[in-house]
Amino acid sequence: MNAASTLYRPRASTMLISEQDVPRTAAEDSWHGLTLTLDEAPPLVMPFGEGEFVIRPRPDNWIVPALQKVSELGFLPPNWNSYGARPIRPEIAQVAIGLLLNVLLPGDPLPAVVPTARGGIMLEWHEAGVDLEIDIRSPNVIHVWLEYDGRSEEIEQASVQEIADRLNSLRSRTM
Repeated sequence: MNAASTLYRPRASTMLISEQDVPRTAAEDSWHGLTLTLDEAPPLVMPFGEGEFVIRPRPDNWIVPALQKVSELGFLPPNWNSYGARPIRPEIAQVAIGLLLNVLLPGDPLPAVVPTARGGIMLEWHEAGVDLEIDIRSPNVIHVWLEYDGRSEEIEQASVQEIADRLNSLRSRTM
């Protein structure tokens, strides 16, 4: 699991000044004789609607395709399904990105990333006889549905730990 921070901000092209515009001196990089170190790899910046997500530290390449699919959802217009679907809000996408970064491990199958008509995001796995769906309905409401071996389980207000535990069910069958 990665310990990452995700920030949503207006796109850099609309910002008046950026970190690259202000030259830094060696004196600014130290404080009371301590040298500050910055991440060597630049953050991952992904456009989303009229803004962008900045993810630090930069995630490993294996997870980037799933993050890009979340990013693409930011460009769905209102009524994208011609039945009144809502656009995806950045707060919901931020939760999806956080879950992907904090519960997936290298080697895990990547989920399908699907928009919902209510403006949410579904993360879905249908692998090796296991169906796992994580429905992010709002930043505070995450619904989980898991089915395997003829059993099904639903959690209305799933915590990150409960989601990680359900992913273990998937891992145990696909690895």
